Amino acid sequence: MIDNNMTSSARLTTLRFSLLIATAFVLPVLLQAQQTVEGWQALLKNDLQQAKQLLTQATSSDPKDARAWFGLVYEASIRGDDSSSWAALHKALRSVPDQAPYLYASMSTARFGAALNKPSWGAVDVLNEVVDNPDASGILLAMAYERLGSIDESKERIKDARSKFEKIGALLDWRIVGPFDNISGSGHDKVFPPERSDDTGAVYKNANGGMIRWQHPPVQRLDLWIDFTYFSSTHRGQFYSVAYVKSPTQQRVQMRLGTSGSFKLFVNDRSIRETFEEFNNDLDTYITECTLNEGWNKVLVKVGASDLDRCNFLLRITDERGRPIDNLTINTQPQVFKSQNPDPRVITNPYITFFTERIASNPDHLENYLLLAEAYLRNDNVQEAILVLRKARLVAPECILIDNLFLEAYNRSDRSDDATAMIEHISSVAPGLPLTLMYRFNEAVSQDRNDDADSILSIVKRRDSTSTTYYESAMLIAQRKSDLQRFTELLNEAFARYPGNYLYASLSATMSEQASQGPQKSIDIMKRNLAVNVSFRGLESLARFYVEAGDLSSALSTYDRLFALVPPGCGFHSSIADIYIDKKEWGNALASIDRAIAIAPNISAFWYKRGVIQKSLGKKDAAIVDLQRSLDIDPSNFETRELIRDLKGDPHPFTYFPSADVDSIIRSAPDASAYPNDAAVYLYDAKRRVVYDGSRCEIQREYVARILTIRVSTILRRSIFRQTAVSW
Repeated sequence: MIDNNMTSSARLTTLRFSLLIATAFVLPVLLQAQQTVEGWQALLKNDLQQAKQLLTQATSSDPKDARAWFGLVYEASIRGDDSSSWAALHKALRSVPDQAPYLYASMSTARFGAALNKPSWGAVDVLNEVVDNPDASGILLAMAYERLGSIDESKERIKDARSKFEKIGALLDWRIVGPFDNISGSGHDKVFPPERSDDTGAVYKNANGGMIRWQHPPVQRLDLWIDFTYFSSTHRGQFYSVAYVKSPTQQRVQMRLGTSGSFKLFVNDRSIRETFEEFNNDLDTYITECTLNEGWNKVLVKVGASDLDRCNFLLRITDERGRPIDNLTINTQPQVFKSQNPDPRVITNPYITFFTERIASNPDHLENYLLLAEAYLRNDNVQEAILVLRKARLVAPECILIDNLFLEAYNRSDRSDDATAMIEHISSVAPGLPLTLMYRFNEAVSQDRNDDADSILSIVKRRDSTSTTYYESAMLIAQRKSDLQRFTELLNEAFARYPGNYLYASLSATMSEQASQGPQKSIDIMKRNLAVNVSFRGLESLARFYVEAGDLSSALSTYDRLFALVPPGCGFHSSIADIYIDKKEWGNALASIDRAIAIAPNISAFWYKRGVIQKSLGKKDAAIVDLQRSLDIDPSNFETRELIRDLKGDPHPFTYFPSADVDSIIRSAPDASAYPNDAAVYLYDAKRRVVYDGSRCEIQREYVARILTIRVSTILRRSIFRQTAVSW
């Protein structure tokens, strides 16, 4: 309230004082905001040093300046400084009203991955905070459990890992079959028999023309992903998984799916979601609301891979907050269900929506474009990321922060020419970045410009002589120079500094083995590696070295650790069978291969091995049955065909072909004088073909040649040995 009795002079003095006070508070804020704006402008112009200085000053003035922190995130990221990038991100997450969208966009980046491997950095604390205070959609909560479980898994805390993975709430019990034909992804739109009817006793033709049956895997991966790699000899093809879900009431639910591969999702024989593109993505990538009927509901998932190096999926049935639906009963046997429209509705990703809206509100703020692109890239949505980055180009046409994400997008989609053009541009703008240095180094190595490669390596060493980048680059140079001593020195130093690195450990152990230092040295190396970071590859290597040392007990104990870490690891059971086969312990060998078959009955090689074991046990008829099962699954297994013929005493089909009269051919051969300019002459050349089942065939070549020089005689004798019989 203003006192009207005050004099004009007094009122003027009061006004001046008020303005002075206001200026004292507002001016620093304006200056700090100006520093943030100028810092981002420097980033847009690729002046990284100036940007870092201004943005650091801004965060010193206001530790809650999120824009400044995100600027420092990307400034450090382009320099390859994951430590500083994570530190800035950690501060940024504390400076925004809701950290969930930003955490979602960042969770699959190098900065976050590096932080997870360093407990003191605080990334694990961030994930535990998500568990304590779940996000509204439940997406981050599930991802937090997944990553925390993976950390326990890497430390061999299997019980803790299993507990966290189970809280994700994924459907684990499935009946599966495959692979069906999927050449160039063509199987996605083909309707294979499992889509038409569910017959548990059906026998189908697989992608190779062999016979496959439904299987009900007794175990799955610890992290609950249904991984077809373990249940088939190839992951390339179309696979089906079916489960029947009993709901106590009719209810609207969310089907939340993550895949590696293309997919179609069916509920009660109605397709509710699909994509032809093959993506490697995370859980809850595709969220579809639909109706579950009261009683039984059929859920069928079709997943395909032709280009990817894996094929898997994870499905959750949740409410709108991502909480798994209670009181659902799962059964893999066919049940009676109502085939009616589940009324599907696609649920958009809330974090994609968040950054899209932020861009609309602040079209000049580059960080929102970058975060949105990372949110897309984390799920392999390359085209969407590229569209976002093209819009970002309008804000900052020359900014290498945008180029860096373009580069990731191009690498993910195998657009090598575009990736090369992008890295060339980055190199021309910022030749001193670690990214561009390594590009120039690799280019020099590939072009045998050894002096240039050495010069660049010297720069890398000066910057950080203890980085994995330096060690691996220096080892490459030493290898190319055949400098075994230098290579060994670098490897020993790298392993001493990074004992948890499997690559360094396995190389060290292998070189120790080759140097005839005995398997115990290799065992010690792998044990040191596993003490820091447990991996199935490390355990597998350790088991192999134990076998070579003749320590079967320790080898089997190591395999037990493997089975705890990788429950569906049927190949490990097969490896144990090989150990027993070498020792001629046929009973143990049979028990081991039976464990492999119990997990993956549609793998031809397992049945072949079982047939070999049965043969060694003197059970010829049983061996033939197993070998025929192997051949039914894989008609191209000619080794199996040969063994079946041997057991039955049948002659090879080639014996029914007439043979050439070699003596007659030689007698009628022309003299060398008839071919004065030739080193040899073919006198007879014939191919014989045996076709099995109208597809696979064996070819035998028989020829007679007169050799006119000793040199060619040697060549042809080698050639004859290789070409006596060819199978394809």
